[in-house]
Amino acid sequence: MSDELLPALRLYPETDHWHFPELHQLVMKQRDLARDALMSHPDLQQQGRLILLLVTELHALEAPEHEKETLKSFVKQQLNSLRKRVHKRYRKALKGEVDDLHQLRIALKPLRYALEFFMTMLPASKTLPEYDAVLTAVRALGQVNDMAMAGRILTGLTSADTHLQTAQAYMAGLQSARLEEQRKVALLALK
Repeated sequence: MSDELLPALRLYPETDHWHFPELHQLVMKQRDLARDALMSHPDLQQQGRLILLLVTELHALEAPEHEKETLKSFVKQQLNSLRKRVHKRYRKALKGEVDDLHQLRIALKPLRYALEFFMTMLPASKTLPEYDAVLTAVRALGQVNDMAMAGRILTGLTSADTHLQTAQAYMAGLQSARLEEQRKVALLALK
């Protein structure tokens, strides 16, 4: 709060007697004005840099000489960590098990969000193709998960009726080809 109080104190002449409620009102007013000014014209890149600097400090990352290098090292470290997690899930998903494909999708989402967040700081020639591949895979794996979940629900609903079981088996056959197609789309995008 000293960052807010000291500038406010300087507005009063040294000879004036201050009352805490008046000072508090002045500080609150200045803070609100500054917040309103920031919200009406936000500098998103600057806000992003400040957030990354804070996270860098919180994680006690090694701080190189220049701010940009600090941010770059942070971004590289975070993306590499997320890529390793995805690669591990990718190797398991090659077997084609629906649960492994779902775990791959879960691992891909943080990478997708990180790429979106860091996009302005990374070279577009490298970032956009990776982002497009991740997005394609996430969407395809989402369809795989939806089809698998629909199959589980239908199996539960049709367990007591043989006519419905026949219809469910027919639908499962139709869905299996589409599920396999989407699985291939996802894994090919990440290759």
